[in-house]
Amino acid sequence: MDSELSRITKLKGLEDWGTRKFKVRTLILASEALEVTTGESVKPELEANANAGVIAEHSRILRAWNKLDAIAQKIIVTTVSDQPLLHIINGEPARKMWQKLHDIFENKSETAEHILQQQWYTIGKDQGNDIPTHIAKVKDLAQRLSVLGEPSSDSMVMTKVLMTLPLAYSHFTTAWESTSVDQRTLSNLIARRNTNRGQ
Repeated sequence: MDSELSRITKLKGLEDWGTRKFKVRTLILASEALEVTTGESVKPELEANANAGVIAEHSRILRAWNKLDAIAQKIIVTTVSDQPLLHIINGEPARKMWQKLHDIFENKSETAEHILQQQWYTIGKDQGNDIPTHIAKVKDLAQRLSVLGEPSSDSMVMTKVLMTLPLAYSHFTTAWESTSVDQRTLSNLIARRNTNRGQ
């Protein structure tokens, strides 16, 4: 798990929350600690007047729960940068850490929505990114807008991708526009770009 954690770029802010949340949640799920993180599994409490057998069983279950909580905390803490870490530094259970991050980065405030809308209208293809990476960035931005109540259809995502391609890819855009309408799906756009990667 440590090697997988080291490959995740640390969460910095709203702009990379969507991808980081997905990666971190997947790691937590693979570690069998997701229910502890989401609060579906709560810390076991010992019943009053429990006998020795119940106390021993509770101790076993509590150790297992604490282990899963520690795993989830480790994943969360090691995948955020110093600034977001300040919000979860109180040593709280993984559930509260995860909820705080959600509260901060999925805040449906007008400011957050305005920032994402600006990014949507000004996004361009970074010179160092290939087309599949560019498509992934546009899809991620669309997903984050959807979280804030501004859903984007696949058609909008495809249009945004095609509008932001450099002139060097004009042949690709022309070929795509000549494709039959029923074949113009986001999955086909990605597949076609992959088959034309060498062009």
